[in-house]
Amino acid sequence: MQIFGGTQDSSLAFLHRVLKLACNLETLPSISHTTLGKPFFPECPQLHFSLSHSENRIVCALDSHPIGVDIEIMKPRQNDLPSYALTAEEYANYLSLGGDWLAFYNLWTKKEAWSKYTGEGLSKTFRKAPPQEGLYFATYTGPDWLATVCGEGTPTDRILWLDS
Repeated sequence: MQIFGGTQDSSLAFLHRVLKLACNLETLPSISHTTLGKPFFPECPQLHFSLSHSENRIVCALDSHPIGVDIEIMKPRQNDLPSYALTAEEYANYLSLGGDWLAFYNLWTKKEAWSKYTGEGLSKTFRKAPPQEGLYFATYTGPDWLATVCGEGTPTDRILWLDS
């Protein structure tokens, strides 16, 4: 599993840059989507990827197994967002973690990364909590952002940050 972060506007340009660096691919493979909308490379079925962006931050995860990643710029939102966006179980966990925005973003990025891993997206997983066992989750932070990856393999210990 490899995780890359950066500050670029174009998701496809960043994905191409990551694939060139990590896999020596000179051209971006064609991208198709499952019936649920999860992107994949038909010509490279052994290579799974997930992209996420928040404001000017972008993150890309690559693996040989299905993977999902989410990044969020951490900033205060509407006070009722945690009770709306989290299941009762997640909300109790949110409160036990301190009930602050860091706790919310930890749980929210985990939920989004899991929804991308499954390929179902938030429309199907919004009222579900990610499983506690069977998958790996790793969280990475920066000065104003938090990212979580969900996958089957052991997560890397860091994000390789690519400067523009």
